[in-house]
Amino acid sequence: MHCRRIAFLMFVLGMLVMASGATFAADGQKDLDQATELQLSAESLGDLEKVADLCESAIKKGLSKDD
Repeated sequence: MHCRRIAFLMFVLGMLVMASGATFAADGQKDLDQATELQLSAESLGDLEKVADLCESAIKKGLSKDD
């Protein structure tokens, strides 16, 4: 279950990063940027869980799911 959550959120993160011309709320964008940086340097499942948490936080702060 935990791995499914991480895999789903990694997919969502990838889709968000690939979206061009998207406008995000400032706080949500900040969390997405942090998640992207952490994803690139992740070395453990704990790191990937932090990526998932940052993605969820970005959505809660106004990042559109459509973006």
